[in-house]
Amino acid sequence: MKPDDRATHRETALAALDASFKVDAGRRVLRVEYSVKNTSAAPLMVLDGGVALGGKLAAGGAAPLGKTDGETLTLTHAATALPKPAPTVPRVTLASRLEPGASRSSKFDADVLPGVKRVRYCIGAAPFTEDAFAPFESDPTLWRASFGVAATQTLICTAWFDLATNHFSD
Repeated sequence: MKPDDRATHRETALAALDASFKVDAGRRVLRVEYSVKNTSAAPLMVLDGGVALGGKLAAGGAAPLGKTDGETLTLTHAATALPKPAPTVPRVTLASRLEPGASRSSKFDADVLPGVKRVRYCIGAAPFTEDAFAPFESDPTLWRASFGVAATQTLICTAWFDLATNHFSD
């Protein structure tokens, strides 16, 4: 992605996140295009594969979770902890594996509620370990994350995107 004021770059010891945001003319739908690169020396799990319910890919695919707090909206692809009390059929986070130096890109659209003025995107990443991830039976490109990954993942978040000015700011 070319650098401009609608694009942002964040980097951790595990991964680099490049993202660009584009708002439609009506300002109610946000298009997020992003790329994640494994900057570590070991395989990395990117937690944006969606969720599975009862061993099947849940409807909605890899849509992020949205959390509104006043005038801000945070869109997140990340592992979630097992809720208490545990549901009969819990949501299982799915991940994709990136080898050292590899990258992958994706995009999604998100509805923006009236009153929201700033948006950011966060993505979870975790080192691959055999006790925390297992292959997803119905799609060999995805892996099931254990519920414990929610406590150990690294969240990489963009800067805040101002919907009025169409610019990122810290």
